[in-house]
Amino acid sequence: MWAVTQDKAQQQIYEALHHCAVHGYLDDSYEYQRHSAEFQQVISLGWECARKDRVLTAETIMDILDDHVRPETLDDMLATGALQRIGASLVPSQYWMDQGDKRQIHTVLAAASGIPIIDLYSGETVGTASRSLQTSGRVFTGTRDREIRAADESGVYLSPSSPAQKGLADLPTSRRKLRGLPRRLVWALAERDGSDPTVWSYSQGVLTTWGGGEFNYLLREALRALGYGDALKADSFGISGFDALPIEVPSDLWPLVEQAIRERKLRLAAANVFREPTAYHKHLGSRLQLEDSYGAVPLDSCHRWLNLCTQISR
Repeated sequence: MWAVTQDKAQQQIYEALHHCAVHGYLDDSYEYQRHSAEFQQVISLGWECARKDRVLTAETIMDILDDHVRPETLDDMLATGALQRIGASLVPSQYWMDQGDKRQIHTVLAAASGIPIIDLYSGETVGTASRSLQTSGRVFTGTRDREIRAADESGVYLSPSSPAQKGLADLPTSRRKLRGLPRRLVWALAERDGSDPTVWSYSQGVLTTWGGGEFNYLLREALRALGYGDALKADSFGISGFDALPIEVPSDLWPLVEQAIRERKLRLAAANVFREPTAYHKHLGSRLQLEDSYGAVPLDSCHRWLNLCTQISR
């Protein structure tokens, strides 16, 4: 395979990608359960049952979708009117029934052939299966072996990957995500330049973290939220604009990030940068909207990264 580059900077990126592949570096991953995806699944299932004159109860939903729909999501849908009790059955509101009739709720309603395979974690269609596919067991999709949680004529529903179930490969990409380059790619650039990315450096108000665009953006927003400087700026390689560094070692940042999230001091707009856009988010109640937004912040992967970093050279 050949890579054609236009300048030295692009060449360095491709060499760093090759470095990641050679050393088996995988990109940082973070998964969280989204109320908006649960909302989508319940509405889709509710429309299907209503149009086929099947009674849908909370127990039926939990039986089909198991722990991939939380009770608070159903309670919220009932409180907002998206889901209504009609007799013994739960039925989507007229608005959502109309959306279903227009085939605009979910791609499960518009499959051209066969039946769709639905990821219960994301609410997305990840493939199409023949109607003779088994209704239990496991199937291989993309880079993972997944468990079939439920299946009927409307679709095959796959459980999310468990923490122990890693993908076959999730290599860093040169695509700039959110606010810059992925952390693993920045680490590769540092290593190829002879630097140790686990050792940070601080000089003249600039903290070099090698953290990548997303993590450095999160650190900056958390520090700004806690009053450590409105003038802080972040890029793929570090954070600048400090009058004085408020930490001694990288791990000192973790309690600050955690506090900014726990106390909701991190701006909602900053949290939403990490949230995958979905048309269903706005239909949640205000509390669940906040939970979805702040739940999207990659705290676990940021924590793992900070624990890998050892010291700050001054």
